[in-house]
Amino acid sequence: MSQNTEKIKKYLIENLAKLESEGGSGTYPTLPSFDLCALDYISYAEDELKQHLSNNSNRNLINCVLHLKRAIECQLDTFLHAYALYDLFKKRNLGLDKKLDFLKEIGVLSSRTLNRFNTLRNKLEHQYEVPKIADIELYFDLASSAVSIIESAILYAIDYERIFVTEEYGHPNREVFCIEYDFKVPEIKIMWERSNGREELIASTADIEEYAYFFKVFVLLRQRDAIVSDRYVLAKL
Repeated sequence: MSQNTEKIKKYLIENLAKLESEGGSGTYPTLPSFDLCALDYISYAEDELKQHLSNNSNRNLINCVLHLKRAIECQLDTFLHAYALYDLFKKRNLGLDKKLDFLKEIGVLSSRTLNRFNTLRNKLEHQYEVPKIADIELYFDLASSAVSIIESAILYAIDYERIFVTEEYGHPNREVFCIEYDFKVPEIKIMWERSNGREELIASTADIEEYAYFFKVFVLLRQRDAIVSDRYVLAKL
């Protein structure tokens, strides 16, 4: 961990329990103008499965696999567009595996899900065998689940700034913690302010590991507002 990530982790371990959400700022993320979306490809894959049941064609099974892969790729690129990272990944020529790894590092996809997905994907895509229906059904479930999870993470961009406080405004012991995703750069800013001073840390894509950690904190605090406990957040830091 970098010095900045250590500071953030230490601060949250010490203060998370007393931080309460006070609101923030929001906007609609910039999404790509693709002709098709991930759910279109999921629908096409479902149609291929239905056709296979009626005509028992290997072509339908193969097409189903291709559509499921496109669904994942499309949703990943939609996510990268939403967070102004698409051009960066394209410039660095980072493909599907690197995109999936990035979402694992920021806590959107779990290691277990990613390992199962990659194992099955390699089996279906690189062994030049006719896919087995049982494998395709599992692949379908994994792809559909991943698309749904990534969709939720895309929606986190709507609230690009979150402010947390320890006390009401005007209280002498009030502390403020703020995290903001800046789409223009892009970069992530984290700031906390106490009576004895203020500290601001900024992560840019120049250091992708530090950036990924800041992004993970952004995701965890959005999840904390909705569905997860402080214990979960601290365990994932």
